[in-house]
Amino acid sequence: MSMQFASFALELASPLHVGAGRAGMIARCRTFVPGHLFSYALAALVGAAQGGQRKDFRAALDEVLASTRFGPGFCLGGDGRLEGWSDRGEALLGGDNHVALDPATRSAAEGSLYEIETLGHRDASGRPVRIGAGVWFSSATLAGRPLTEWLGALRLGGELKTGCGRITLAGWQPNTSDYHGWGRCSGRGLALEASERLHGPSLDGAPAAAAQASLEPWLGRTYDYTRGSFGTRLSGVALVRLDDQVREAACWLPHGQEIGLGCWTQA
Repeated sequence: MSMQFASFALELASPLHVGAGRAGMIARCRTFVPGHLFSYALAALVGAAQGGQRKDFRAALDEVLASTRFGPGFCLGGDGRLEGWSDRGEALLGGDNHVALDPATRSAAEGSLYEIETLGHRDASGRPVRIGAGVWFSSATLAGRPLTEWLGALRLGGELKTGCGRITLAGWQPNTSDYHGWGRCSGRGLALEASERLHGPSLDGAPAAAAQASLEPWLGRTYDYTRGSFGTRLSGVALVRLDDQVREAACWLPHGQEIGLGCWTQA
């Protein structure tokens, strides 16, 4: 399938929660956005617009996965270039305390205090935080509307009911060869030179995995075809390496479910 590449930028209008598991009472947040979050947020938006029934969401997801491949998103610096997710993102993390209410007493339920960790939508100087990402696509339209129109209306990540995940589309660059200052892009994928930093997860066994980054399990919440709902089924676990240097020149293709999970796969 022939694809075009476009880089895009999203400006956070509210805090963003990208689930990374729990640590005690804290619901942890990643400091970057895996590719599958864009895919499923887009499918949820299209499905709702197409009727909001189970069949509509399933058809929307099939169309999104067939026509697009999203790369991961990272914080952008003041110059519009990608910054390492461990370099800047952690400085933007904050948290809000929540408590579950007991309907019978109309007060806090005992032992129900928890904290939601989020990526803030403003930096220390008060400027909006921007996330830079990329998408490979076979058509500039989706369900009869421009892809950019859908991207500008996304609700991203988790904790949407508490106001998280509101964004605006702040930039769209089709036919570019640049992933926000990181690597050369084409319809074939992302090409990295030896010693360049690999931002985000790489499947174990790919050339970049020859680096010394430690392995960790990687999974995401996906669409449950039985229940007809997003985020209620866990994907299969893959072993990935995170945030290290590429020891050999490598080309990474947008390919199938691996890129859907936010991973890069070898050409």
